Amino acid sequence: MFEKFFFNLREKGINVSLTEWMTLHKALDEGLIDNFTSFYYLSRSILVKHEEDFDKFDKAFIETFTGKEVITLEQMRELFEQYPFEHIEKILALKRGEYDYDLEELIKKFKEQLEKEDSQPHVGGNRHIGTEGTSPWGEDGFANLGISFSDYHNTGSAIQIARMRKYRNYSPDKTMDIRQLQVAISRLKMLIPEGPEEELDLDSTVRKSSENGGDIELVFRKKKRNRVRLLLLMDAGGSMDPYAHLVNLLFSAIKSRIRDLKFYYFHNCIYEEIYEDIENRIPLKTEELIKKYSEENYHLIIVGDAAMAPSELMNLGGAIEYWYYNRKPCKYYLEEFRKNFPSSVWINPENPKVWDKIWTTAIIWGIFPMFHLSVEGVEEAVKYLIKKQGVKR
Repeated sequence: MFEKFFFNLREKGINVSLTEWMTLHKALDEGLIDNFTSFYYLSRSILVKHEEDFDKFDKAFIETFTGKEVITLEQMRELFEQYPFEHIEKILALKRGEYDYDLEELIKKFKEQLEKEDSQPHVGGNRHIGTEGTSPWGEDGFANLGISFSDYHNTGSAIQIARMRKYRNYSPDKTMDIRQLQVAISRLKMLIPEGPEEELDLDSTVRKSSENGGDIELVFRKKKRNRVRLLLLMDAGGSMDPYAHLVNLLFSAIKSRIRDLKFYYFHNCIYEEIYEDIENRIPLKTEELIKKYSEENYHLIIVGDAAMAPSELMNLGGAIEYWYYNRKPCKYYLEEFRKNFPSSVWINPENPKVWDKIWTTAIIWGIFPMFHLSVEGVEEAVKYLIKKQGVKR
């Protein structure tokens, strides 16, 4: 059963480590779990590292502990003979508050059920021996406690808690909200030693003390602080209007989590200039922007649908504004961004199924790693940025 639980968790995307798994077993050995509900809460607290995995845990828990094979009356008789009377007596004693039977009558009723000729299994009953029912003498039932031959009885309350699925909205496959995006963005970190040397460097202390023949020599180091830097470029207006709310959520999440954030706007594609305001009134030279922020090791995120006329992407003078003439094609600047920012991604709100069917999107996808504007997509984009962090050009 535990092996099945482990693999169900991994299948749902919860990467349970061996250390965590052994910690759970140690908790069992120490007697920290006295019923199935406490097993549910303790195992969740040990095995789940991120709040968005709570719903995955509930799914794995339900699949593991409600998929048990139905026990027959014959098997029940055999198990009853194997278990000491004190075990049965203790369980039934805890049941008395829910039923009008005293302890002796409960034992008598249970034995009567075992002596019946009909040994066909049933599920969900409220009077006879079976599984997943509400009688006090079933196996794996929904009553608070009863005769059970599992490692854990009292399945019902814990399973009911899991079935409530209170954390469904925490899952990345649900509707995107700012809290989920904040969690995803907060994983983007660049820890840099900074400030006075006030943190104890244990490894260096041990090494220096050993070199001194055992005399303690404390070695201190600078604390590592998160100094991640991010350059955010956003397509505004036109075909991006239907996605304005999603882009705003992403922007708000990033702004709340990244202290060193620089953001600019463009329309459809990037040319000689990029803009500090969404109305394209305050320009900044694109080549100057590339030089400045690439030298300071900024991550780069570009948000846009990558859909435009082929001439906008490939041609001189392809910009659609009649008053604007681009002397270099958009593709040139995109390639310059990619070359100078190894830690860069493109986030696209369009359905990924159509990316290879839109000519300009397919071209841009070939320049930048492209991820969908969803919680899962942003998480994957952040993982990529972290992987490429510090890569030399």
